[in-house]
Amino acid sequence: KGTNWQDAIFRTALQHQHQISAQGGSDAVKYYVSGGYMNQQGTIIGSNFTRFSVRSNLDAQLKKWLKLGLNVSYTETKDDLKQADSEEGIITYSLTTPPDIQIYDINGDYSHVSKEGFTSPNPIALAMMDEILLSRKKLNGSIFADITPISHLVWHTELGFDIGASKGETYEPKVNLGTWNRSSNTSRMQKNSNTWWALKNYVTYSNQFGKHSVTAMLGQEAWESKWDYIALQNNNLPNDEVHNPALGTGEPQVGSGFGSSAMASFFTRETYNYDDRYLAT
Repeated sequence: KGTNWQDAIFRTALQHQHQISAQGGSDAVKYYVSGGYMNQQGTIIGSNFTRFSVRSNLDAQLKKWLKLGLNVSYTETKDDLKQADSEEGIITYSLTTPPDIQIYDINGDYSHVSKEGFTSPNPIALAMMDEILLSRKKLNGSIFADITPISHLVWHTELGFDIGASKGETYEPKVNLGTWNRSSNTSRMQKNSNTWWALKNYVTYSNQFGKHSVTAMLGQEAWESKWDYIALQNNNLPNDEVHNPALGTGEPQVGSGFGSSAMASFFTRETYNYDDRYLAT
């Protein structure tokens, strides 16, 4: 019968997700809270994706002249990836590996490929032994207030934020698969972080005098964004159990970087309307 390598690396992927929420409040205060979890298998064996998320909204009319609001969400994801495409990808190897090579040997280990003129690795071994992991965390939201100190005048102030962090890891263990060998292991790790905030202020006056209505707005916006990363790679780790580049005895490679940007602006807008027929801005 032989080995159908495409059937071996592909699978029917299952997904399940769950969500719970609650909402309520009074005439003055309203809230909404939700949480969710999702687990999604990949169509290639060994691949997987999970996500956990929480969200909360709050609106409160504390005084006749004061309204506060809050919107916050947090998300955490984890990816277990596989090198599917490219010439050294699992799919390519599944298409080029002959069917007369078995997946496992008589001892239950990944079979060693010993065939004259054939140097590709066992695709199943490559999928299950190599690791490509990515985890991400993200917190974003905004806090705002609407203040009405006097009639017809509203001051809207808002602070928005976005904070993120990610960690990527790859690990390639030592491999002996007959005519395809990897004599040393390699561990890579990279951490990224980013922050962003924005402050907005709008003061708006609007009133109507008979057939005349006027609106005047004065605004200010400012934001700042920062990011940084650090990466480390090393090989010849003492074993394949602890994936820490700092333990390698090879030539370490270290990289890092950072950056930032910011902007501030002020603006105004005035409109005049007469009898809903004539408008000037």
